[in-house]
Amino acid sequence: MTTWAILIGINFYVQDRHLHGAVQDVRDMGAYLEANHEHVKLSILTASAPQNSNDKVPIEEPDAWPTFENIKGQLDHIEQAANEMDFLYIHFSGHGTQQPVVSREYKERGTSDVALVLFDPTTGSRYLRGVDLARLLQRLAKKGLKVTVVLDCCYSGGVTRRGKLMPLSTRGVEWDPAIAAQFPLEQVPHLFESPTVTRDATSEFKWLESARGYTIITACGPHEKTWEGDINGTKHGVMSFLLLSALSRAARSGFHSSHESVYQYLRTKCHANYSFQNPMLFGDRAVSFLGGLRFPSSSLSEIFTAEGSLHVSAGRAHGVSKGDEYEVFPFDPSMSIQNLAITTSARVMVNAVHGLTCDVDVTQASPSGDDIRTGWKARPLTHFSIQKVHVKIASGVDVGRDWSYALASSKFLQPFAEDTDSPTSLCQVILNDHVEYEVLDILGNRLMNVPAISARISGVIPLVVRILEHVARYQFIEALENGLVSSWLETAFTVDILDSQQRPLDANGVVEVREHEVINFTFRNHSHHPLYLTIYDLTPGWQIQGVFSTGAGQITGSYNQKTAQSTTQVTKAYR
Repeated sequence: MTTWAILIGINFYVQDRHLHGAVQDVRDMGAYLEANHEHVKLSILTASAPQNSNDKVPIEEPDAWPTFENIKGQLDHIEQAANEMDFLYIHFSGHGTQQPVVSREYKERGTSDVALVLFDPTTGSRYLRGVDLARLLQRLAKKGLKVTVVLDCCYSGGVTRRGKLMPLSTRGVEWDPAIAAQFPLEQVPHLFESPTVTRDATSEFKWLESARGYTIITACGPHEKTWEGDINGTKHGVMSFLLLSALSRAARSGFHSSHESVYQYLRTKCHANYSFQNPMLFGDRAVSFLGGLRFPSSSLSEIFTAEGSLHVSAGRAHGVSKGDEYEVFPFDPSMSIQNLAITTSARVMVNAVHGLTCDVDVTQASPSGDDIRTGWKARPLTHFSIQKVHVKIASGVDVGRDWSYALASSKFLQPFAEDTDSPTSLCQVILNDHVEYEVLDILGNRLMNVPAISARISGVIPLVVRILEHVARYQFIEALENGLVSSWLETAFTVDILDSQQRPLDANGVVEVREHEVINFTFRNHSHHPLYLTIYDLTPGWQIQGVFSTGAGQITGSYNQKTAQSTTQVTKAYR
C-alpha cells in the first residue's frame, strides 16, 4: 500500500499578516513521513515570504505554490493513480477564516463555516471553503482511500480565549467578501442529506460532523483561534509541533497510534501547556494513524491541577458523583487506550462535583512514586450516580448460579425474589407455560417490543440480563434531570413544540400526534452567547436515537445593540 501526502504550508500572504512557522511545520512533517513510512509519495506546497517586501509572489517555483489549482490537481492525480486501501494524508498550516453563510435560512441561525486561506497569484488569496474540501475528500473516500486530514489553522475570526498568551501569534484572518466574490461557491444541493431521510438536522459544521470514510483533526474548537510561535528554538504551529512530537515518540517505540490516542495526546498537552486552544477530532477515531489497524474505542478523562488541588475533567453532566473512584496514569500516544500496560497507575476519589469537573483526593499513590500531574488520564472504576433498577424475579424462575453470576456483574440491575419485600420494581421476569422467559411491567403486562425467549437455548440467561440492562439504561436516561439550576441559562433560550395544527404542548407538557403527522420543534437563543443543542428521540422500541445535534457548531445569538435583544432560532420538523 502507498502513502500519499499533500502538505500545505503558507507563511506568505499578500494582503494579510505573514506567518512564520507554517512552512517549517510541513517540511518537518515531510521529513517524518519519509523516514518512517515506506512507499511515500510526497507533495509539499509552500509559500515562503520573499526578502523584498514589494514582491507579490512567494520564493518557491509556481508548481510548488499552495494554490487552489495545484492542490486540486494533486488530489485529482491521486484519485486517478491511487489504489483502494492506499493512505492519503493532508496537512494544512496557514491562516483560516470563517465564512458567513448568507442564505436567509442560515443567516437566521447565526451560522458560519470554516475556509482555508490559500495563495493565489492573481488576487493574492483564495478561499478553500469547508464544503469544497469535503466534496474532494468524499470522492477519494468513495474510491476506498483511507484519508486523514490535519488542519492547523483558526476556525474563528472572532473569539479568542483570554489570559496570558505567551509570545505567540494567531493563525486567523477576517473574511474578505471581495476575495470570496472572485471565486463563488458552486451550488451542489444535498451534499450530506439522504433524499429518503426526513430528519434533516443541519448545522454550520455539518461537513465536519458528517465525516465518513475520512478523519479530520483540527487545531482548535469552532469559536477559538490556533497559535504559532517559537517552540524549542524553532517557529512552529502549536498543533503541528505537538502532532509531530506524538508521531515521533510512537515511531521510536515501534507502536501504532490510533487517531483517538493521538488526539488524546494533543488534547492533554494543549490543556497542560496551551490551554487557549482545544483540538477536535471528527470521523473514524479507532483506526491507526496512517495505518490499517483498528483499536477498540474508549473514553478517558483528563487530570489537571489548579491551586494545588487535583481535578478531573468530568462532572455532574457526565454522571459523576461524590465517592466515585478513578484509576489515573500518565498517557503516551504510542499506547493503545484499551490495552495499556499500566505499571504506574494511582487511584483517586471524588470529594466534590461541579458541572463539568470534579475535585479528587489521592487514595492510592503510584507504585513508581511519581506525582500525579496535569496531562495524566483518568479511567472510571465506580459510578455511584448510576442507581440500580429493581427487578423482581418470579418464583417460577430457578435463580441458580448462572442467574446469580449474570445479575451480580450488572451495573444497572438489583434483583429481588418475588416472595420478599422489595421497593417498587421496574419490571419482573417470569417463566411462562411455554418455558420462555418473559419480561413484564409492574402491572403484569408484557413489555411492548420485548420478545419472549426460550429458556432451552444455550446462553439464554446472559441474553435476558442484557435485555433487562438495556431497558434499565433506557429508564435511567429517561429519568435524567438537570441538577444545576442556572437563572441565566433558564432565560437564555425558549423551546416551542407545535403539532401540524400549530397547537402547543398541553398543561401536562404533552403534544398528541398521529402516525405520519409532522411536529415542529423551535429553539430560540435569546442570549449573545453560543449555545449547543442536541435532541434525542426515546422510541417505543426501547431505543435512544440522536435526531439533531449542532455538533461542532453552535446556535449563535444575534445581539441587537439598538434593542438590547438577541434572538436566533433553529426550527426542525419531524415526522
